[in-house]
Amino acid sequence: MKKYFPFVILICCCTGMTAQQNPTADPKGPVMTFDSTEYHFGKVHEGEIVTHEFHFTNTGKSPLIISSCMSACGCDVATGPKESIPPGGSGIIKYELMTESRTGMQSKTVTITYYPDQAIVLHIYGEIIPSTSAK
Repeated sequence: MKKYFPFVILICCCTGMTAQQNPTADPKGPVMTFDSTEYHFGKVHEGEIVTHEFHFTNTGKSPLIISSCMSACGCDVATGPKESIPPGGSGIIKYELMTESRTGMQSKTVTITYYPDQAIVLHIYGEIIPSTSAK
């Protein structure tokens, strides 16, 4: 029994941590549910502009207001709707990646923050192939 004790403690701790993942979530608040939170753009050539639309629905019980769309670096930008999204309504987060002066494997994130302190992270992956003029 003693040899299982650390394992039981670990399971209890992990279960408690996942239950406390977002203690401030309001059960009557908005919930941003995406069709997909990842986008793999494959291989593109340096200098191309990668664009994608992340579609979401407010599956919560109150209007959803996006307070910010923060990308991890200056080479990409994400924008969301400025207007409130009612329960059951949908919207789009538009993403754009400028690949100029970038090559190799890319892993980008965009953090969407909404009422009052909820956040969801979108992930963008792919590879930028050097242009032939860069040699």
